[in-house]
Amino acid sequence: MVYNYKRLNDNTHIDGYTIPSKEVLINRIQKAKWFSKFDLKSGFHQVKMHPDSIKWTAFSCSEGLFEWKVMPFGLKNAPQIFQRKMDNIFGEYKNFTCTYIDDVLVFSKTKEEHFLHLKQVLHLFEKFGLIVSKSKMEICKTHISFLGTEIGNGKIKLQPHISQKILAFPNLFF
Repeated sequence: MVYNYKRLNDNTHIDGYTIPSKEVLINRIQKAKWFSKFDLKSGFHQVKMHPDSIKWTAFSCSEGLFEWKVMPFGLKNAPQIFQRKMDNIFGEYKNFTCTYIDDVLVFSKTKEEHFLHLKQVLHLFEKFGLIVSKSKMEICKTHISFLGTEIGNGKIKLQPHISQKILAFPNLFF
């Protein structure tokens, strides 16, 4: 369920937490040979609301008046709050993980190293109660799509559908 939180967002202070740029993340993984990718299922809903903030999420519908106990979609600072949570959880493993909002990428130079990294990441999922989407997970791949790029064999290139859009864009200067 999605609710329009425009009025609440207009009166909310901006959380200045920085979401990492895609370019910085991609550059960190370019020498890796093995990849596993996870998508957190309904990621924002895996963050509990602070008790003082619950009342601000109230909404009404035909079934009555409700408040969110978990972070709903549509809140101004939801991406920053979620990224901070992910950075706090995975920060210790920054040398072999990338987190971008609800996407977690594990990357390694060797297959053996990758199995060790996966074990550590899966332990964190369990420890912090993070639920991953089984249908979106990709495990132990030598090529992977991540943040609009195709990564593998030491190369990084745009995904074909993105390249096609760029090539089809009209030239405005000549």
